Amino acid sequence: MEDVQAKTIFDYKDELKLTDKQVTDLKKTISDLQAYITEKRKQLDAAGQELLGLIKEKANLKLIKQKLEQISKIQVDISYTDIESSRKVEGILTLDQIDKWKKIQEEYRVKMQAELVKQQDKK
Repeated sequence: MEDVQAKTIFDYKDELKLTDKQVTDLKKTISDLQAYITEKRKQLDAAGQELLGLIKEKANLKLIKQKLEQISKIQVDISYTDIESSRKVEGILTLDQIDKWKKIQEEYRVKMQAELVKQQDKK
């Protein structure tokens, strides 16, 4: 791909006019989310391996269902915490900053989509 790299909200600190307190609060929120997701992904990987073992050994279907439910719960927890963190981020930003950030994200998505189309056309 061309030079369209993902940037974080911190790359737009000046454009968004983030205060030092906002930067600190955003870093903590994002760091907490990343740590949570890292831990949950480890749990998800372990549960997935356990599920494969249960299937391979033709374990009782009740045990397989319980493992699937455990995996599903972890996935829900990850999604919910991501949404919750997004709300925390929005609570840290002003309405003007939220609007600007959404526009920046949309512009990035448009650039990425255009780049993907360009790559497909080359094939």
